[in-house]
Amino acid sequence: MSYNYQYKAMWFRVAKVGTRSINQYFLQNTSANQYIYSSPGAFYPALSKSFFKFAFVRNPEDRFLSAFKNKVLQNNMFSFNSEELNKYQDVNNFVEYITSIPPQHQDEHFKPQYHMIPLEHLDFLGRFESFSEDLKEVFSILGINYNTKIHNNRSAKSPVTLNEKSRSRIANYYRLDYQIFGY
Repeated sequence: MSYNYQYKAMWFRVAKVGTRSINQYFLQNTSANQYIYSSPGAFYPALSKSFFKFAFVRNPEDRFLSAFKNKVLQNNMFSFNSEELNKYQDVNNFVEYITSIPPQHQDEHFKPQYHMIPLEHLDFLGRFESFSEDLKEVFSILGINYNTKIHNNRSAKSPVTLNEKSRSRIANYYRLDYQIFGY
């Protein structure tokens, strides 16, 4: 989570859901030492009652594919050896690998979104699918001028094809994200 003391805002970050864009806006519009991007501490609701708390979510399959392209195809974030990397560059093999890891032990880029957002404490939940409109609303509430021209880390649109078994595994693994967030 991130804290912005100048605007009394708490942002529950979900990887692959506009985090670089939101971070850039906060950096550009916040005085020095008033913004903490990454807080190592736990969330204590009683200490943040006066903060506006928000998060953004994304269609689980789309988020998974974005993370796969960025963290496996482009960066080998898992430090796979060459044999493993060759195997896991096939998205269907990677789906099998990643869904074998319990959600609570998952990397933040692949962790189900409901694990990262204390829904009962949110003031606003935005969607990646309506990112500009929702972010404009958040920043209007906070009193930050929003310029829709700045968006960082737009993923390449290279096609990745999931087979039906992989789609089913993703749907099962992220079942609560689909249910809770209405996807």
